[in-house]
Amino acid sequence: MSITTSPSRTKVSIALLICESLIPLIGTEHGDQPKIFEDMMRKSFPKSQLSLDALDDVDYLTMDSYDVVHKMEYPSEEQIDGYDAVMCSGSAANAYADNVEWIRKLIAFTVHLARDHPRVKIFGFCFGHQIISLALGGTCVYNNGNWEIGPTKICLTDVGRVYLG
Repeated sequence: MSITTSPSRTKVSIALLICESLIPLIGTEHGDQPKIFEDMMRKSFPKSQLSLDALDDVDYLTMDSYDVVHKMEYPSEEQIDGYDAVMCSGSAANAYADNVEWIRKLIAFTVHLARDHPRVKIFGFCFGHQIISLALGGTCVYNNGNWEIGPTKICLTDVGRVYLG
C-alpha cells in the first residue's frame, strides 16, 4: 500500500465494500463494520511510522464505506484513483452464486479494479478473498456445507511457518 509520510503523519485512504450486515450482538458491542474495520486498520500501523500525536490524528486514515448488497453502491471512477486500497468484507453469501445480482456486480467491479486501476491494492476478508479469486480467474468451490466463522486452528506447512512464525 502506498503510504505518504511526513515527520508526524502517515496518510492512507481505503474504500471498504460492505458485503454483509453484522449480527446485532457484534454491532452492539463493537460498532458497525466501518468502525470495526477502521479500528483494526488504525491499530495495524507500525508504531515506527507514527508519532504519538499521529496515533490520535483522525487525518492519517480515511476509510469510506460502500453498501454493495442493499444499495449496490461503489466508488466512482474519480474516487477509485484517490484510494490506496479497496477492501472487500466477509459475508454469509456464496461467492460462487453467480445468479445473484449484487455478487455479479461485485465480481465485475473487482475485475475492473484489477484491470484498470492496478495501483490500487485489493484486499478481501473470507468472502471478499473468494470474490477476488473469481475476479482474477481463480476458482471458489463449495465447502460441503461447512461454513467457517471466527478463529479456526490450522496446521502450517514449513513454508507457512517461515512466513508466519
